[in-house]
Amino acid sequence: MAMLRCFRPVILSFLLIFPVIDVPFALSADMSWCDQLPQKLEDQIRCALWELVGFTRPQSSTGSERGTGPVILGAGRWAQGEVAVEFLATSWPDRIKISFFEGQGKDSRITEKVIDQGLNGLSPRDAQDSFLRFVSPQESTDLLNTAEPNLLEMVNREYLAKVLELLAALKGRESLHPPVTWQEIAPGLELAKLKLFRFIRLGENEIIVVRIDPDRFHLIPYSFQEIHEARPLSIEEWAGVLPQSGLLVNAGFFYPDYRHLGLLLKKGHRWGSSWHSTWKGLFLSGGPRGNREQPSALILDLEKEPFDPENTVYPYALQSFMLLDRDGRPRVKQTDSLASRTAVAQDFEGRILFIFVPGACTLYELALLLRTSDLGIKQAMCLDGGFEAQLFVRTEPEVLALYGSWVVNENRRYHNLKLKLPLPAVIAAVPAAESN
Repeated sequence: MAMLRCFRPVILSFLLIFPVIDVPFALSADMSWCDQLPQKLEDQIRCALWELVGFTRPQSSTGSERGTGPVILGAGRWAQGEVAVEFLATSWPDRIKISFFEGQGKDSRITEKVIDQGLNGLSPRDAQDSFLRFVSPQESTDLLNTAEPNLLEMVNREYLAKVLELLAALKGRESLHPPVTWQEIAPGLELAKLKLFRFIRLGENEIIVVRIDPDRFHLIPYSFQEIHEARPLSIEEWAGVLPQSGLLVNAGFFYPDYRHLGLLLKKGHRWGSSWHSTWKGLFLSGGPRGNREQPSALILDLEKEPFDPENTVYPYALQSFMLLDRDGRPRVKQTDSLASRTAVAQDFEGRILFIFVPGACTLYELALLLRTSDLGIKQAMCLDGGFEAQLFVRTEPEVLALYGSWVVNENRRYHNLKLKLPLPAVIAAVPAAESN
């Protein structure tokens, strides 16, 4: 989220929709350890469940129930996973239920059901956990009530095997989303809404993408200071100040005093702080039109290419960190921190895409999402997330104004659909003919 981590207690009092409660288990924000094949059985189950939850989508109007839907496992066999999100105590759901079935239609019957409350395997110490093996439609046996240690390990190994089988079937789906349908807002500016089968963990499984031809639209950063505003503005307020813009998006991270974090260069004037030494993403725009060697706008990866702010054809430069590089490598850590997100990307045709995630995902999985999608993305750079993730598009007959509503990490655990935080800087897409 923005480096603006200074909410006053009076604001906090109305932010919360889900209450904050004590975390029921120690939770490391770093999830990269799952790639290292953990030795403990409970850790293997935990990693498998984390991945499984990434395949769920809302099953209720409140979003507190999510599920995979029916998943075919083989001839006459299918399963489905369901998760419950009752509190935003952590990035993890409160419990997971996995049911296995045989048969089709009216002849189908449940064969096994697993309810995991601790999310790291079944244990008789947790009365909420259960493993029900249905012997017949009328009777069932709870194997955890009097389970011996050896039997419990056998049950958990079988449980893990079934979770992995369900995961393999989910990964075998043909695509991440249905075919992309673009709506032309204006020549050179298109909008698409993608329904996703994976990677969104809270809220709607959808992303909004705006694709821009940088030869037709100039992409210009604005600071509230340069337009002589006394305070930062919400994205809709920015739209009122910049009526010529077809699109507006938050420009990136910022300090508590509203200075842009990193370089924000505009025609020789720096509105941001100095260079951020570890951030290797630079969004450049305003270059000469029709030049394939130096396109009108691009993402520069400072890990691969140098940049001299005193000797450049680009009047606008905005720094953040790389999300996905041209080698298809995510450039962010794999953590369990969830939030609404915004990002800027460049496709293989040289077009610029702004991505808005209204639900909540991790940065690492957003990079995987962009790499796996049919958007043809070459590389991407992160903008801000959480409540600071905001997007405005002048569509017809009504405008589209979107605000991020999720933050679930080690510092903040909130969901609010009405909060409109102010932004000290934005990127505006202005028709080229009007920006000269």
